[in-house]
Amino acid sequence: VLDTDLDEEQRDYVETIRASTDSLLHILNDILDISKLNSKQIVLESRPFNPRKLLDQVTRTFGANASGKGLELAVRFDENLPTHLVGDDLRLRQILANLIGNAIKFTSEGRIDIVADLLEDESSETDLKLRFEVRDTGVGLEPEDCEKLFRPFTQADSSTARLFGGTGLGLAICKRLAELMDGRVWVESERGKGSVFGFTARFERVNTLRHGAALHALTALPDLRHSPFTGGEQTGATPPRDQTGPVCPRLLEIPRNGRRVLLAEDNEVNLKVARLTLERLGFAVEVAANGREAVDAVSRAEVAFDLICMDIQMPELNGIDATREIRALGGAAAEIPILAMTGHAFTEDRERCLENGMSAHIAKPFDLGELKARLEELLGVTFAGDSGPVRPQLVELSA
Repeated sequence: VLDTDLDEEQRDYVETIRASTDSLLHILNDILDISKLNSKQIVLESRPFNPRKLLDQVTRTFGANASGKGLELAVRFDENLPTHLVGDDLRLRQILANLIGNAIKFTSEGRIDIVADLLEDESSETDLKLRFEVRDTGVGLEPEDCEKLFRPFTQADSSTARLFGGTGLGLAICKRLAELMDGRVWVESERGKGSVFGFTARFERVNTLRHGAALHALTALPDLRHSPFTGGEQTGATPPRDQTGPVCPRLLEIPRNGRRVLLAEDNEVNLKVARLTLERLGFAVEVAANGREAVDAVSRAEVAFDLICMDIQMPELNGIDATREIRALGGAAAEIPILAMTGHAFTEDRERCLENGMSAHIAKPFDLGELKARLEELLGVTFAGDSGPVRPQLVELSA
């Protein structure tokens, strides 16, 4: 609706509705997470990922929020930070997103820095320990408030919830997740001068014998690993390794590249929302009402689709079985990235999707930032704000 022609009053109403529903969803997710943590139902996943790329993607997600408040948002990391690790990248992303979101929420002017480095003294031949810090120039905290921040349902003072909302669960969840990763969390703060929220986490070194196939998938995407904001090797207009400028990019005006997406979804509302979102990002979308239609569309396509977005629960043929049949077609069909779009968000659901040939998973309802992050991972594209995909080497930092 926000992308349609609205007058000022209508837009204000719709933005209020969106903000309220986002807040409600965040509260529900926090309650679900803390419940699972308390009952020890969360099991960390173990898969190869690129921590530099993850930092870039998480920070980009908050670029618009930061720039909307006039804040400078920057990321930098130790040159020794590896490009490949094994661990639960989704939970790492969750911790970082929580800390960055809080920093933006409580900072009215200045800057926010995201810093990552390798703790060599606490690493071994089989695993590595990393340290992450989110530094802001926000309101800061009193010493007595710092001590209670990581307790469930606790905020710095009673006015925090009234002014900024929230449940007081986010930092408690971060603490529990960091501890699951053999790490810890801390805060350093001074009232009126800002805060530093940090955590450590342990990850496995990549074993090429055990993780060879997944590692190949990480490195095979063209240009994706050479992000201009994470110190990757210089390509094209990519900034130098020691770049620490804002991560809110100014991108060149590039025509949309006409990538074709097959969207398999039987629910009309979900179909409409997903289709409009993908088209907004510059993709040409073909629709399938169920898994059978999706398989038929792939088999008859003269030119392979660039991506398949697949619901799981569909009539005639579900998303899992449709994925198996598509992979069995061989040739180009066996290599098409398939993104599972499903309301099933538990670890076992993600694992089931990946074990049956899907490339990645996103839980409904998803926001635009989450979808962009998944598409960047799968297709090797970078998004310019609300516009379509462009090649990463065409990005330049703002002055």
